[in-house]
Amino acid sequence: MSIRIKLIIIFLAIALVPIVLVGTLNFYQAKAALERAALLRLNLVTVAKKAGVMEYLMGKKGRTMDFASDGFIRDQMEVLSTTASSEERIQASKLLNAHLKSNKKPLDREILEIRVLDLSGRVIGTSEGEYLLGLGAGNNQPYFLEGRSKTYLQDVSTYIYQGIEKVEEVIIIGSPLKSRTTGEIIGVLANFYNLENIKDVLLGIKSHEWGQLPEAKEVSSRDIFIVNQAGFLLTPSKKIAGYLPLKFKITTAPALKAISASTAINTAWLDIQGNEVLGASALLQIEPDWKWILVTEQDKDEVLLPVYELRIFSVTIGFLVVLAVIAIALVMAQSIARPLRKVTEAADKISKGESWVKIAIASKDEVGKLASSFNRMVDKRKLIEEELRIAKTKAGEEKTKCEVVLASIGDGMVVVNQEGFIMMMNHEAEAMFGWDIREAGGKSFIELVPCEDEKGNFIPYKDRITSLALCGKTTAHSIGYYYRENNTKFPANV
Repeated sequence: MSIRIKLIIIFLAIALVPIVLVGTLNFYQAKAALERAALLRLNLVTVAKKAGVMEYLMGKKGRTMDFASDGFIRDQMEVLSTTASSEERIQASKLLNAHLKSNKKPLDREILEIRVLDLSGRVIGTSEGEYLLGLGAGNNQPYFLEGRSKTYLQDVSTYIYQGIEKVEEVIIIGSPLKSRTTGEIIGVLANFYNLENIKDVLLGIKSHEWGQLPEAKEVSSRDIFIVNQAGFLLTPSKKIAGYLPLKFKITTAPALKAISASTAINTAWLDIQGNEVLGASALLQIEPDWKWILVTEQDKDEVLLPVYELRIFSVTIGFLVVLAVIAIALVMAQSIARPLRKVTEAADKISKGESWVKIAIASKDEVGKLASSFNRMVDKRKLIEEELRIAKTKAGEEKTKCEVVLASIGDGMVVVNQEGFIMMMNHEAEAMFGWDIREAGGKSFIELVPCEDEKGNFIPYKDRITSLALCGKTTAHSIGYYYRENNTKFPANV
C-alpha cells in the first residue's frame, strides 16, 4: 500500500470519526429535544382548545339558563299549563312562539331552534314552526329528562335534530322553567345548536363546510378533532376524506386510553392512517355521565423536519470535509513521496554501479535528514572504495613481488593462510605435487596433500607440520612422505 493511500486513510479516520460521533450524538440529542418541545407545544394547544370548547359550551348553558328565566316565557308557560280554554291556549302559544322567534333567537345567531316543553315532554312553544306543537318530541330525551331538574347539555350522539330543510346533528341544552308564582317547575326550555359550531370554535373559523378537507396550501399536518365517549368522530379530521359526523370510529391510542381508563396522554402514537405522530389528548367532562375526547396530533416527520434538514446539511459538510481531507492528504503524500522517490531512484542507480549519485533535498524534516544520511553514506562508500582500490593496488604489487620471489626459489614453496588454505604455489611446488595453482588455490593443503611418516603411517592433522607452525606461530621442521595428485608419493624435507 502506497504512502498516499495510507495518508488518505489515516486523515479520513482522524477527520471522520469525530464528525460521525459528534454528528450522531447531536442528531439524537436534537431529535429528543425537538420531540419534547413539540409534545409540550401540542399539549399547550390541546389545553387551550379544551378551554375554548368548554367556555363555549358553558356559555351556551348560561344562555339557556338565561332564556329559562325570562318572565314572559314563564308567564305564557303558566297560562298554557293552567288554562282550560282552547282559545286562550292558542293565543298564549302564538304569543310564546313569536316571542321566541323575534325576541330570543336573535340574541344568539348560532341557535337553530328554541323549544318549550311541558312536563309531559310535548312541544308547546317553538321558534321555528307551529307544526311541531303538540308533538312528544322530548319525552324520552336526556335534555328533557335531566332538564326538569337542572340545566343539562345532551351529548350529540344521542339525538338528531329534524330541521326544516335538512337533517343536522345538534347539541341540545335543556333548562327547567319555574312558575313565577309558586316556584315549581312547570316545563323545560331547550336550545338547539349545530354541531358544526364546535368545529368552528375548535379550528377558530366560521365558514367551513362539513367534510371539506383543509386546503393544500396548508403546510402544517397538525390535526385537531373531537370524538365522543363511544369513539365516533364529531369534528372533521385532516386524515379522513368524506367526513360525516358520527360515522367514523377512531381507534387510535388517545381515544382508546380515554375511553377505557379516562386518561389523557401526551406522547407518540400511530394515527388512523398508520403514520407515526406526536400528540396530546384531553378529556372534556361536559356532564357527569358523559365526556368528549379532544385530540391534537402532528406528523412526527414534519416535527422533526428541522433535524432531518440539519442531518442533510451535516452530511453535506462531511462530504466536503472528506474531499478537503483527500486533497490535503494527496498534497502531503506528494510532498513526502517526491523526496522518497528521489532516494529510491538514487539507491537504484547505486545498485546498478553508479557510485557518485547524490540526492538534492534541502528540507529540514525527517526526509531531509534521510537524504543527508544517504549522501554521507555515498561519501563514505566513495572513501571506502578509494581505500579498497589503493589497498588492492598495493596487494597486487605485493603479490607480484611474492610471485617473483617464489619463482626465483629453486625449492617448492606453498603459501597458506591461517586456516591452512593454499594461497600461492611456485612452479617447483606445482611440479612436485602435481597440482596446478588454479586447481589447488583456496583448498586445504592438509586435505589436498596427504602425508606419511617414515614407517608409512598417516600423520594426523594436528601433528602435521603446517598445523604445528600455525598453532605454535614458530618455525617447524620435519621429514615425511607426501602424495602427488596421481597418488604417488615422494620424500620431502619440510
